[in-house]
Amino acid sequence: MKPATFLATIILAMIAGGHLLRFALRLPVTIAGWSVPMGVSPVAGVLLAALVFALWREDRAARHG
Repeated sequence: MKPATFLATIILAMIAGGHLLRFALRLPVTIAGWSVPMGVSPVAGVLLAALVFALWREDRAARHG
């Protein structure tokens, strides 16, 4: 895996994990006085996890022909 792709994969995986952990633990998040709805986290977590999986599969396919 190229270094930039690897770094992007790690960062996206960490953000996805953070969103899913926030949802599991029901942690409130407030940005500039706005309370972020809890429903945002599972959607973002799943979408980011799908991107991580897609990057991983793309790299695997490139290495194996």
